[in-house]
Amino acid sequence: MKDKLIDDLKALGLGRGDVVFTHSSLSALGWVEGGPQTVIDAMKESVSREGTLLFPAFTFDVSVKPPYFFSYRDSRCCVGAIPEFFRTLPDTIRSVHPSHSVSAWGKEAVSLTKDHIFDRTPCGEHSPLRLLPQVGGKILMLGCGWSPNTSMHGVEELAGAPYCLTPYEVEYNIELQNGERVTARHRQHHFGRKWIQRYDRLEEILPEKFMRRGKVLEADAFLLDAKGVWDTALRVMQEAPYYFVDRDPRNEEN
Repeated sequence: MKDKLIDDLKALGLGRGDVVFTHSSLSALGWVEGGPQTVIDAMKESVSREGTLLFPAFTFDVSVKPPYFFSYRDSRCCVGAIPEFFRTLPDTIRSVHPSHSVSAWGKEAVSLTKDHIFDRTPCGEHSPLRLLPQVGGKILMLGCGWSPNTSMHGVEELAGAPYCLTPYEVEYNIELQNGERVTARHRQHHFGRKWIQRYDRLEEILPEKFMRRGKVLEADAFLLDAKGVWDTALRVMQEAPYYFVDRDPRNEEN
């Protein structure tokens, strides 16, 4: 099973030394003997210790509500079985951010996560997502389609999208890895019920040279060039700020 995963990832274009941020669906892969452990082992072997694995460790399901608390060790990831398993591994490190933390392993793990604590928005300038294009990184959409591509939030912030952030800040209590507690003020995402995210539209406009398509076990997978994604999406948003969202017709009065 692991060998098949490695072969499929290689055919998709993932290789030694790659820095890759993965959005994933375990169920889309079909039955995987060993579950998330097998997937992570295959990915580690694919990129080697010269590469870097990044997974979302997002906690926006609970941390954006009172009491506005985030714990490096105890706050569970809310975006799937593979990221949550990866977060708990002893050789994984986690960036410090109350809603959009990132787990990392490999050569660039520290450099891509160490300054995330200084951001005051979900996908700010210190986010591993924002840094990914600068290190020649890739984005792997593994069985989950295009919609969960959180890099698009970073593009929205960079483009100054008028719909994505609250105009106010919330004070968070943050528990660091060593147990120390600090406070920080953050703006949150502000899509509410007014907007439907349409990040799937990226597939329509992204040049073919920036994407690879294939199967990984039973899952449809896309391997994207991060810089290509950011450059393409930013250019479109500068001309059409609402390109990647639709008004929710159920809430037109708002």
